[in-house]
Amino acid sequence: MGEDRRLAAFEGAFRSFTDCIGALPAERFLAAMDNGSPRDLTARMIGWNRLTIAGGRALLDGRSPDYHTDFANGYQRVNAGLMRAEPSADCQALLQTLGATKAEVVAFFQGVPAEAWNADRGVRHPDGGPATVRRCLEELTRDYLDATDEISIWLETGPSS
Repeated sequence: MGEDRRLAAFEGAFRSFTDCIGALPAERFLAAMDNGSPRDLTARMIGWNRLTIAGGRALLDGRSPDYHTDFANGYQRVNAGLMRAEPSADCQALLQTLGATKAEVVAFFQGVPAEAWNADRGVRHPDGGPATVRRCLEELTRDYLDATDEISIWLETGPSS
């Protein structure tokens, strides 16, 4: 899959998530799920947009992304910090920030030279194999899809309020 197709997959995953969040009744946006609320997931995704750019820049410089140190912990410390960094409970305000940070992600990846997407600069991913810029975007795309699935399953199987 080429860079344009990876960016298109990211855009689709982002759109699925924002459509899911945007369709929630206000009281459901703040309601508790197994691991936080839809608000918490939105705040986390804002943070992961920013972290993905920082991680991509680190990899281009041949450094490990700072967040890799929390991999063994399932990124729990990183995620907790991201939720604290975006304390708003206003769905529309958070979606606006999410859109702005998504645009920054797209601009960053559009600026990565084609030969750098898969370049192995010697940084190992904590899950094994090389940590690459391409892998950063793929992980963020998967995070959006997983968050959308988490909310959708919760809506289908959980109590209505």
